[in-house]
Amino acid sequence: MHAPTTAAARHAGRDARMDRSLISVLVAVLVLRMASGAMGLMVGLYLKSLGVTATVVGIFGAAFYITELLASPLFGAWTDRYGRKPFMLLGPVFGGVAVLITAITASIPLLLFTRLLEGLSTASSVPSTLSYISDASDHSPRLRARVVSLFEIVTIGGLALGGIVGGLLWDHFGRAGFALDALVYGVSLLIFLWGVAAVKEAARHDGHNSRLSDYVRLFRDPHLLSFAPAWLAVNAILGVWLNLLPFLMSGADTGSDQNLMGGFSGRAIGGMLAALILAFAGGILIWGFRFGHVPRVTAMLWASGGLFLTAAAAWGVNNGPDFDSPWVLPAIVALLAGLFLQSGFTPAALGYLADISARFPKERGAIMGLYSVLLALGQSIGAAAGGRFADWDGVNGIIILSLILGVIATGCILILRRLPEELGVAEQAA
Repeated sequence: MHAPTTAAARHAGRDARMDRSLISVLVAVLVLRMASGAMGLMVGLYLKSLGVTATVVGIFGAAFYITELLASPLFGAWTDRYGRKPFMLLGPVFGGVAVLITAITASIPLLLFTRLLEGLSTASSVPSTLSYISDASDHSPRLRARVVSLFEIVTIGGLALGGIVGGLLWDHFGRAGFALDALVYGVSLLIFLWGVAAVKEAARHDGHNSRLSDYVRLFRDPHLLSFAPAWLAVNAILGVWLNLLPFLMSGADTGSDQNLMGGFSGRAIGGMLAALILAFAGGILIWGFRFGHVPRVTAMLWASGGLFLTAAAAWGVNNGPDFDSPWVLPAIVALLAGLFLQSGFTPAALGYLADISARFPKERGAIMGLYSVLLALGQSIGAAAGGRFADWDGVNGIIILSLILGVIATGCILILRRLPEELGVAEQAA
């Protein structure tokens, strides 16, 4: 009586296995994000050595994200029309050119141009890889859920490794470290080129090409209208910390009462950021595999609470007596607890977008581009605003900005929770 069920289970298990191409995509994304993370950290340290202000650093961060914001819909639509793999290859190419230019110039306008190239790298790679994953997992929802979760893990893990690599490259090679980072981009390019096979692409199969009107239609959805500001606010917080904290911590000790203002080496900064990012990635893994029964909006609400706990703990670390104080350890524990709660937002938000995309199967590349649009817009807002707050009051300034953004995110999620559950699967298990 149970033989057919057992056979079906075995078949489903085989369907949920990743083939060589999917594994190659994940490895290539890991290496690409590592190169990008190293570049991002070293740019902050390089700008500090050039004597620019935090506002200028914020403008650099905003330039990167605005480029990603504007280009992601275009690249997403092109992946639907011309295929996924060509745009996977463009990601490492844009990034490699950017770091090579950075290695040979101290011109602020030219350095700003390299951040635009880095934005194009992300705008090209994210929609193409996510839509490739979606195409390759059409036959198995279980496989799709597994690979999407792993995509988030390797993305964040790559950024963490990039922080470590970037700190070491800067401490040992200075500006020449950018040229060495180009080799990491080259490795990613080779993995995409030789490891990823073609896959049947649903959007091209039915002859549909994504257009700007697709995004307009998406934003008419009341769920997305309420969700988008919350996702923007959360990504703005990420943009604040990733772009400003390395800059504020680097250079000579400023003598400030704030513990995180200056005096840290590139290796120390990279290691600290890597530890925080890996803790965040571990939280995503636990949320995805252990708390999958929590409704998506509920998970986002819990995550917004984590924002406030993280900000309070960061205030304690920054304003305590010193790093040898007994107060530091409880503050770090609270910081990690806040990061764990906060990490639940990412898989819940990506799952929420995936639920929306189920109603638009012909615009899969465009919708995956929307993921980058919201992420980039939020981080550009955070980087630009964070520079002004950092010039005003250093690390305390960016903590205060994070609290303001947390209030905005929480308010939007509370509105989202009151909407009728029209998405069907949106409030089911993540």
